[in-house]
Amino acid sequence: MDAKEQSLLNYYYRKLVEQTFDEKDVYSFLTLIRNRCQEIRSIHELTDFVVQREQYTGFIKDYLFEMRKRFESLGKTKQRFELKMYFPSRKSKAE
Repeated sequence: MDAKEQSLLNYYYRKLVEQTFDEKDVYSFLTLIRNRCQEIRSIHELTDFVVQREQYTGFIKDYLFEMRKRFESLGKTKQRFELKMYFPSRKSKAE
C-alpha cells in the first residue's frame, strides 16, 4: 500500500469511526479496499455488490431477490419462512 492509499484508508476509517460518513464515503472506501480483500468472502461480496451493482450476479443479490419474493408473498400464502444470516458471525469460544 502506498502513502496515498494509506492516507485515504485513514481518512475513511476516521469517518466510519466518528459516524460522519455518507453514501459517497462508503462507496469510496469499498472501492479502495476492493482489491485488497479478495480472501475475505463477505467483504469481497459486499464490495462487488456495491461497486459493480449493475453487473453483479453474486450471492448477496440472489439472497436479496429471494427475500423480496418471500416478503411479497406474506399474507398471500400460509407458508412460513425463517430469515437467516447470510454471512453468520463466528461464535465466541465461550458459547
